[in-house]
Amino acid sequence: FKYIESLDLSYNFLNVLNFGEYINKPSSLEYLELGFSDIKKIPEFSFKYYENLKKLYLYHNNLESIEKNSFKYLYNLDALELSYN
Repeated sequence: FKYIESLDLSYNFLNVLNFGEYINKPSSLEYLELGFSDIKKIPEFSFKYYENLKKLYLYHNNLESIEKNSFKYLYNLDALELSYN
């Protein structure tokens, strides 16, 4: 997934967000949509390989826990949507 700039995984049942295990270093990803995905937890360093991410949408999930440093490497992030959690 090296050259993907936009990824929409809305309406999935992800429960725990941890993409580091599944997508290895998606350096070109700028837009990630995860709305309506029943995410309950965002572990520490979940976005470690997403330094170019500009927009992250996590609306309409069931977030119960966002661990410290979850968004640490999102240096270019200019939009974070967490409504309806």
